[in-house]
Amino acid sequence: MNSLSMFSKSAYARNILTYLLFNVVTIGAVLGYIYFSTVEVIENEVAEVVETEIRALEEEYIANGIPGLRAALSRRIENADGDAVYLLSAPNNQPIVGNLLQWPNDITTDGEWTIVTLIRRDTSQSILVGARAYSLGLGAKILVGRDMRARRDFQNTLTGAMIGAIVLMIILATIGGAVFSRLVLRRLKSIDNTARSIMGGDISKRIPVTKQNDEFDQLSETLNEMLSKVDDLINELRVATESMAHDLRSPLTRLRGHLEQSYLKLDEQSSTAIDIEKAIFETDRILKDLNALLNVARLETGIVNSQMEDVRLFDLLNDVSELYIPLVEESEMTISTSISIDQDIKVKMNAQLMAQALSNLIENAIKYAGRGADISISAIRNKDHISIMIADDGPGIPSADRKKALQRFARLSPERKEGGMGLGLYLVSVILKIHKFELSLLDNKPGLKAEIIIPLS
Repeated sequence: MNSLSMFSKSAYARNILTYLLFNVVTIGAVLGYIYFSTVEVIENEVAEVVETEIRALEEEYIANGIPGLRAALSRRIENADGDAVYLLSAPNNQPIVGNLLQWPNDITTDGEWTIVTLIRRDTSQSILVGARAYSLGLGAKILVGRDMRARRDFQNTLTGAMIGAIVLMIILATIGGAVFSRLVLRRLKSIDNTARSIMGGDISKRIPVTKQNDEFDQLSETLNEMLSKVDDLINELRVATESMAHDLRSPLTRLRGHLEQSYLKLDEQSSTAIDIEKAIFETDRILKDLNALLNVARLETGIVNSQMEDVRLFDLLNDVSELYIPLVEESEMTISTSISIDQDIKVKMNAQLMAQALSNLIENAIKYAGRGADISISAIRNKDHISIMIADDGPGIPSADRKKALQRFARLSPERKEGGMGLGLYLVSVILKIHKFELSLLDNKPGLKAEIIIPLS
């Protein structure tokens, strides 16, 4: 059911069905016109033959009366093919001469062409007859017609041929639609692949352009020009941001040094020393934010992709979690680890960046969970991936804000007093995106649970 739903929603399927429907309607209309036109032509020809016979018999009646007409009909019945139908009846509808058992009740004698079911005298079988009937003098009536069996056989043959043609057309249209759709969607797929590569961090990626110079190539060239301009703007912004961070880091470091020297010369309990200590704390926070900003800029350039290596994930998780035991105890919290994966499992990654991502998640839990909170670090292996979870039982993040929390410079609660530029979780998401790992923020009931999915190839 899911596969059928996905197929019905795909452009590939819609293109095939649209192409198929168009061909079925078009060819069906053409074949229908041919069918009804051919049947009408055949019926008109039969009607003309009958009309010609009627005129000849009418002349015979005028020349020789009923006896002559009777003799002419007898000769025609004797020499006629099996399709000819004749009947001359008396005023009381009693047959005088003919190859029909009786005069039909549902036929008029006005000479109009009509198709009725009659019974032949020689076979006693019902047949479909196209006929004309006229009144003669003294109440006598004559009916001349043709067995429409040949027309019916032709209709059946033509119907079978049309059904076969429609089936063949459906098969060919399906193949043609599939080929046409594949050609179109293949070009769209290249655009989609390029867009996904760009979203994955490869800003230099461009849409392939063929030599056909068609509308797709024109669209690709336009999009490539747009991407180049966007790339230039991003690079300019990144360079400006990185330069500003570099330029600020040196004077801030010197400022911190001066503040620390002044602090050492003062009494720790004095108001001036307390103010300088606060200034040092704020300077450290600004330096930390600038370093984070520089790290983001460096990661977004993609220069770390070539620094991947096989790393024992079990050892990395243990090392990172042990670093935070003193800090957690100082904050009157508890931290527990449950790493249920094989110690020999190796994952291709940048160990330093991955350690930084895990550290950011643990620090985020320590920072917002509050004193007395419980923090847990766990890892389990599923069939095709490893799941790493860092959870706390603090206030957590509302579900509506979790996506925003992963954005650059995200500040969820203005009333929070904790410092920072909102780059912690964003930096984690950038690092994991480089590794092609997935990050989800979930409800821990209570608290927040950050889950990292590492696919196993």
